[in-house]
Amino acid sequence: MSLQDEIYKRIKDEIEKDPQNIGYAGKTDDEIKILLNTSVVRQKIVEEVLQSPMNRIMAGLAHVANVITTTEVTDAKKVITEVIP
Repeated sequence: MSLQDEIYKRIKDEIEKDPQNIGYAGKTDDEIKILLNTSVVRQKIVEEVLQSPMNRIMAGLAHVANVITTTEVTDAKKVITEVIP
């Protein structure tokens, strides 16, 4: 099999199997040519994982553990903060 034959075989497989759901079915040869020569754009949903709130609170305090206990949450809720006018 020549290199050209192998290329044609792969193009035929692409068109028949349409592994990326490009939509070759029912298209003219000219339309398929355009689809084969055009980049495919797919939109993806991206999830961003942010650091925990405690990690942000403790940032810069290298000597303090980067986790919190239930007792520390209870004690922190008891802290009285005063608003200075």
